[in-house]
Amino acid sequence: MWYFPIVSAILERTWKLVDKFHFNKFKNLKPTTAVVLVFLWMLSYCTIYTLLFNTNFPPLSSNVIWLLLLMIWFSYFQNYFEFKWLKIVDLSVREPINLLKHIFTGLLIFILFQDERNISHLVWIILASLVTIAFNFDYKKFKIKFNSWVIYVILSCFFSSSIVIVTKYLLEILSPEHIFLFRIIWVFLLMNLTQNIFRENLTKENVGLWLLSGLFYFSSNLLYIYSYKDLWVNFTILLMFIWPIFTYLVSYFILKEQVRKKDILLSAILLGIIITTLIK
Repeated sequence: MWYFPIVSAILERTWKLVDKFHFNKFKNLKPTTAVVLVFLWMLSYCTIYTLLFNTNFPPLSSNVIWLLLLMIWFSYFQNYFEFKWLKIVDLSVREPINLLKHIFTGLLIFILFQDERNISHLVWIILASLVTIAFNFDYKKFKIKFNSWVIYVILSCFFSSSIVIVTKYLLEILSPEHIFLFRIIWVFLLMNLTQNIFRENLTKENVGLWLLSGLFYFSSNLLYIYSYKDLWVNFTILLMFIWPIFTYLVSYFILKEQVRKKDILLSAILLGIIITTLIK
C-alpha cells in the first residue's frame, strides 16, 4: 500500500512527541530506561499480533541467524542513540540531520539490490539530500553546524540504515511480523541485561506513560517493514520525507518549540518532491 509509509511517518512523529513529553515530565528518567519500557510494551503488542495473524515460523538457516543477530545489535545501538539525542535536543533542530539516514539508506539500497535500481528515485533522494544540506550549511564558517549532540544523531542514522539493509534481505525468507518480533525480544533482553534498569525505582506512572509510545512505535515500525516488502525501499524512503513537515507542525503548535523560517521552506520543497514522485 503506497500510503503505508506516510501513515508510518506520522505515527513515528507522534511517538517522538509522546516521548518528548515524558522526558519533560520526568527529568531524571534515563534514556536507556525509556528504551526498555517502550520495548516492553512493543513486545506485548507484537506477540499478540503475531499469535493472532501469523503463527508459522519457518526453519532458520545459519545465514538467516547471522542476519538476525546483526539486526539485533544494529537495533540495540540505534535505539540507544535515538533516545540519547531525544532527551537533550528539540525535535525541530534535529530533524534536518535525521534526514541523512534516508539518503544514506537510499544509496546503499540502490547499490546492493538490482530490483531497487530506479534512477529517478535515486535522483530525487539526492536532490532532497542537497536541499537538506544547503538549508543547514553555515556559510560564514563554510561548514555544517556541529553541536555536541550531533554525534548521537549521526550514529542513530547509521544504525537505522543498517537495519533497513538487513531487513531487506530477511524479507525474502521471513514475514514482517516474525522479523519484528525477533528483533524486539532480543533488543529488550539486551537492554535490560546491560543496563539493569529494573533495579531503578520505577513507578506505575513511569511504566504506564510509555504504553502509548510502545503502541505508536510498534505500529510505525511494522508498517515500515510491510512497506519495504510491498513497495520499493527507495520509493518508501521518498514518501518518508514527509517526516519534517509533520515534525515542524508538532514542534511549533504542540511542543511550543521555535521553528525557523528556512525549516518551513525546506518542508515545502520536500513536499513538492513527494508530490512529483507520486504523480510519476
